[in-house]
Amino acid sequence: MVNHSDDAANAYYNLNEAGDIDLLPIDADDGLLSTKETTEVRINYGLYKSSAELLFSYGFLNAHTSCQWLSLPLPSSPLDPLTPAKERILHSPPTVKLIDLPSPLSIAWLSAEIWLLITNAEDGLEFKVLQQTDGSQELVLYWRDDTDVEEGVLVDDMDTLRRCLEKSDLWEVFHLRAIVTLQQIVTDKLQQLDESEEIFTTILESAKRSSTEGQTGTVEHQGEMREGVVALARELRERERRLLTKSITWFEEEKERLVKMEVIQGYLAKAQEGQEGQEEQEGQEGQGEGGEEEEEDFS
Repeated sequence: MVNHSDDAANAYYNLNEAGDIDLLPIDADDGLLSTKETTEVRINYGLYKSSAELLFSYGFLNAHTSCQWLSLPLPSSPLDPLTPAKERILHSPPTVKLIDLPSPLSIAWLSAEIWLLITNAEDGLEFKVLQQTDGSQELVLYWRDDTDVEEGVLVDDMDTLRRCLEKSDLWEVFHLRAIVTLQQIVTDKLQQLDESEEIFTTILESAKRSSTEGQTGTVEHQGEMREGVVALARELRERERRLLTKSITWFEEEKERLVKMEVIQGYLAKAQEGQEGQEEQEGQEGQGEGGEEEEEDFS
């Protein structure tokens, strides 16, 4: 058992050909770890583990870093008629990873599936069922817009779909959709975290009461262990809350930047004209029907 260290690790482990673990030194001149009694052997448990993974897998939080990243599920829209087909195409539940950057106001996000969730048939998304030579059927995805060939581009993974969107004249529009969708998801998650505070407090109070019942060991020992668990749980919640809050602010700034772009302004104006034209047409149809009824009554 070797302790974790972010920046002061002096060893790493390796699986050898016999299937055993070798503990090897890092940058040791003689190829051996120091044998001094004051030297502690330390390894890095992983550069890219989140605070939640460190806590649930190893039982501690790194005191020197905040919540470096957080993974959230991407829910499907119940109003999207293509949702069943999209879920069938995806090999795993869609997620987004929020990454905390050193800058006070910056984050990064990673999600290959978000581009499938924010596009639809009107954009150029098309699902087809292919008949295989063995008689089985396979659902496949194509992307087709005005710039593509007639049969469209076969989308065999979500990176291909993103590249297709990037080539589109409406790439900024798709980017804005993704930002707005992610901001709403993060906002909902932060609200859930805040709403669960009362439940969390109730659980903590119950844990404190159980620590005084003396089920095993001394009461003092149980209380000390419970307080440590409570502190870790509270710290994890605060780290995730800070990252969610920071993400919402960043998404809002990114949304404001994209909305000012000429492509999006033109797209929104065209959509507004189409909506007004539809309302006007519906109004004229309603007046026409009313006029016919009045003429019939008059005669």
